[in-house]
Amino acid sequence: MAEKNRNSLIFLLMVSLWLSAVHAQVIYTPKDSIEIYLLLNEADELDFQGKLDDAMLCTKRARQLSQEKRMKRGEAYACLKMADLLLKKSEYEKIDEHLKEGFQLGSAIHDSLIMGLAFLQKSQYLKSLNKFEEAIVASRTALQIFYDKKLINSRLDNYFINL
Repeated sequence: MAEKNRNSLIFLLMVSLWLSAVHAQVIYTPKDSIEIYLLLNEADELDFQGKLDDAMLCTKRARQLSQEKRMKRGEAYACLKMADLLLKKSEYEKIDEHLKEGFQLGSAIHDSLIMGLAFLQKSQYLKSLNKFEEAIVASRTALQIFYDKKLINSRLDNYFINL
C-alpha cells in the first residue's frame, strides 16, 4: 500500500511539474501578432513623417510585447527598426547591438529575410562610417542570404559578429 501511495505521489508531482512548465510558456496568438505588427507599422508611418522619437517609442513597445509573448520574429523586426531609426538620428552607439540581436533572432527561427535585412542595414551603417569595402561585403552577404537559403547556419552568425 505504501508503494502505491508513493507511486501516486510521484505521478502527481510529475504532472504538477509538467503543468507548471506548460503554464510558464507564453504562446503568442494571432491577435498578439497583429498588435505587434500594427505597432511596427505605426513606427514606420511616424518615421516617414520625421517623428523619429515617437517612432522609437512605438518600436520599443513592439519589442517589449514581442519579448513578453516570446515572438522572436516581431522582436527581430523591432531590433532592425530600432537600428534604422538610430542610424537616421546619427546615434551610432547601439546600432551594431540591435543589428546583431535582430540577426541572431532571425537565425534562431531560420528567417532568411530578417537575416538578409540585418546585413543590408549593416551595410548602410558601415557606409555611413565611410567603411565602404566592409559595406560592400555586407551587401553581398545579404544578397547571398536572400538567394541561397543554404547559408543559414552558424557560420554566418560568426561572420556577422566579426564584421
